[in-house]
Amino acid sequence: MPQGSAFVCPHCGKTNDTHDNMRSDAKPKHGDASLCIGCGQLSVFDLLENCLRLPSDSESREFDQDPQIRMFSIAWRAVVRKTRH
Repeated sequence: MPQGSAFVCPHCGKTNDTHDNMRSDAKPKHGDASLCIGCGQLSVFDLLENCLRLPSDSESREFDQDPQIRMFSIAWRAVVRKTRH
C-alpha cells in the first residue's frame, strides 16, 4: 500500500488515512477488519479494489467472535457516542 493511502468508511463516508492493526506490521492486509475513527463501525480492507467495504455476514460473525475486535469496537462506539466528530 502506498504511503498516505486513504480509505473511505462505507458506513459514514469519513476518510481514514491512518491505520494500525495492533500487530508487529502496521500495514493492513486484504481482508483485515477496520474500525472507523469517525463512526466506530467495522469494515473490511479490500486491497484488490483499494477500498473499505462492508463486511459479509460471515465476516461479521467472525468479528463478533474475536474478543480483541469486540473489545475495541465496544470501547470506540462508547467514545463516539459521547463526542462530536
